[in-house]
Amino acid sequence: IRVRDQDLNLLAAYYWRMEPDELCKVIDRLMKLGYVGVLGIENNNTGIATIAESKKYVWHSLIFKERTVDKTTNRVTHKLWWNTNGKTRPLLLSDYKSLYTGGLIPNIDEYLRHEMYTFLYNSKNRPEASAGNHDDAVMSDAICCYMRDHVILVGHSQE
Repeated sequence: IRVRDQDLNLLAAYYWRMEPDELCKVIDRLMKLGYVGVLGIENNNTGIATIAESKKYVWHSLIFKERTVDKTTNRVTHKLWWNTNGKTRPLLLSDYKSLYTGGLIPNIDEYLRHEMYTFLYNSKNRPEASAGNHDDAVMSDAICCYMRDHVILVGHSQE
């Protein structure tokens, strides 16, 4: 979990692998402490379970909504999650790299810094964690920073 304000100052960071119900409790605690904002939860296996579990909490409506257009009905819909895929990953990481190289991401903690140093381009020219390392903090922070400028507010004029 990464929490940053509008100026990208790091407000909170939480590193631990846990079940979705426990993760929702941590998110709930952060919200009660005043760290309220858009939640960029990935639509991977545990992310989907976390979104399902989050329906029990008042902050469920703050989950990032991906704007899509139904090809059959041509209706605009919103899916709850951040979808990291072959199309969005390069955009996400390019945006993050620009912020970082521009000196716009303050407060890089040691855990994130370690992951950044082990986040390399593989043989297919795809950035990822090197063997034996993780990229969860890098991806989480990149999503957190991306939410600042690219969030869709359902029920507002951007719909």
